[in-house]
Amino acid sequence: SPAPRPDERRLVPTVPVKNRFLAPFAMVVRQYGIPQYGEVDPTPLFAVTFLLVFGSMFGDIGHGAVMLVAGWLFRRKLADFTWFVMLAGLSSIVFGVYYGSIFGHEELIEPLWMSPMEDPVRLLVLAVYWGIGFIAIANLLSILNLWRLGLRREAILGQRGLAGLFFYAGLILLVVDLQRSGSAGMLSLAILVPGGGVLIAGAWRETDARGGERLLIVVIEMVETILGYLSNTLSFLRVAAFSLNHAALAFAVITIAGM
Repeated sequence: SPAPRPDERRLVPTVPVKNRFLAPFAMVVRQYGIPQYGEVDPTPLFAVTFLLVFGSMFGDIGHGAVMLVAGWLFRRKLADFTWFVMLAGLSSIVFGVYYGSIFGHEELIEPLWMSPMEDPVRLLVLAVYWGIGFIAIANLLSILNLWRLGLRREAILGQRGLAGLFFYAGLILLVVDLQRSGSAGMLSLAILVPGGGVLIAGAWRETDARGGERLLIVVIEMVETILGYLSNTLSFLRVAAFSLNHAALAFAVITIAGM
């Protein structure tokens, strides 16, 4: 049978995820929307990133072991979410080994990597890098989806396309240059300016207003794009913040119990 037209794809049913490990993650993904026919299902990517983020925020061998055992003991009540809980507990155990934490005690074993409380600034910086990588991967997935849906122009020139990815990469490099030397580098400008120029041209073309109103709309859209990229990147600081909160709360509980 012929492939559906782009305007028919949203009407074509898609096959749900049947893998028992991915089924609970697919339920969470469906809360945000169902992939159209021809789009890449983000469930496997979501499952991996969720487990990594959860483990980094809740890294503790003891606490993770409790989740792992509880998930197995309550598997009948949890049903499809059994593996969701157990895999989250396993991720916590792995990061607990990296952090050297057992029920909040960090003196029992040597951390394989570092304790969150020992170098919080480093943890915050790594969380930002994690956010940059995640946003870049999500943008690449968006480009692939647009291309497969036949929206080739948007996949290359749109904000969710290659131009948007170039603009984001140039923006990140510009921030790094300003932080290190106080001035913009040639590489960041060589990536940022073409990407931003394409986005501005696209926004100008799609705006129906005229004259000054058209210019104002384009400027507002670009400012919104820049703030959106920066805020989404910095929002990953919460990953480090939760990790620090988990370690600090465990330390407080142990201190109070000792009194």
